[in-house]
Formats: sequence, structure tokens, C-alpha cells
Amino acid sequence: MTSNAETSPAELYAALVPSAERLRRFAARVLVSLHAEVVVLREKYASSPVAGTIGAAAERFGRYAETARQAVQEGPERELDSLIADLRGRTGGRTHHEQLLSVHLNAAIVEDALRHLAAGHGEDAAAAVEPLLGWQEGHDLLRDALKALFEIDNRLDDRLAMWGRRIAGDQAVWARRIVGVEPGRHADEVREGADEIVEPYVAELFAQHSRRMNALELAA
Repeated sequence: MTSNAETSPAELYAALVPSAERLRRFAARVLVSLHAEVVVLREKYASSPVAGTIGAAAERFGRYAETARQAVQEGPERELDSLIADLRGRTGGRTHHEQLLSVHLNAAIVEDALRHLAAGHGEDAAAAVEPLLGWQEGHDLLRDALKALFEIDNRLDDRLAMWGRRIAGDQAVWARRIVGVEPGRHADEVREGADEIVEPYVAELFAQHSRRMNALELAA
């Protein structure tokens, strides 16, 4: 554990949380990954009644990804790519319906995390990251596709409710990894006082997850 006996709250935050520029790079790489995932879903749902909605979501996330590529200079980011792969691996889903819910919830938790962490660095950092966020239209399209699927199969919502509850814990573990808290470790083991930063952050992400599950009429 690293002691912060003479460390200010701002210094502690900066030691734990990636810089605004790194958060920008993370947003850009996440968007490229999300776009690729939605494109795969578009193919899987090509003959489904929700094909058009998922196709529109793929187009929307493609626009987000292109904006991000133009805004952020690309370069090797092995650590960030590893984080993205970890989230996908933890929440991948066994069926394309589970995969669709995972992409919807993962996109949302990543955006929430980036916005929360950038805001903690101050107004300038938040303003630097915000142009790469704002994915609501994409979220809405994925949610609309899920709701339409629930109307087609009235048992699907129960199955996906279980899946949504399952991945919530995996998402929380992943969210801690962004700020350097590896699985099985407590935040204060990383840095003294880190718990006061990490736990409110994770609690906010959990609350947002519950709201999204409720918006789908799934019990979180």
C-alpha cells in the first residue's frame, strides 16, 4: 500500500485516475470496439424484426467512432486495449440476445465511468473528454431493439434480467480496474484513502445500471 499521509485529495485523485488525455484515448478505443460489436450484432439479427434498429445503432456508433478517431491521435495503448478486452471477456454472453444486452449495458457503464472520472479532474478535464461522449442516441436504439424483442418473446425479459444481474458484478470489478484496483484487492490496499474515491464512483455506476435495467423493465 502507498501511504498518502502528506498527499492532498487532488494529488491522490491524480495518482489513481487516468489523466484527461488518457480518458480521451480510452473513449476513442472503446468506441471503435463498440462499433465492431454492434456490427457483429447487425449480422446476427439480419433476419430479425429488429434488424433495422440494430443497423441504425451500428451506423450511429460508427459515427461516434469516426469522430473519436479524428479527435484523438491513435497510438499503441496495450493497457487500454487490455481493459476493453477484459470487459468484453467478462460480459460476452452465450447467446446473441445476451450479447445485445451486454453491449447496451457496457456502452453505458463505460460512458458513465469516463464522465465521472473526467469530472473529478475538474472542469477543464471534463470539457476535454465530453466531446467524445454523448452516446445517447446509440443507447436508445439498442434499448429499443431489446424492448421490441421482449414483445416478440415474452419469456426473454426474464432470462435477460438474470443475465443483467450477473454481469453487474463483473462490470463493478472492471470499473475498479480503471483506477488501478485489481480484482481481489481493496482500494485502500492500492493507496491509503483511495476507498473514499473508488467506492462512490462504483456506487454511482451501480445506480445507473439499476436505472437502465428498470428502463427495460428488468429487475436489476
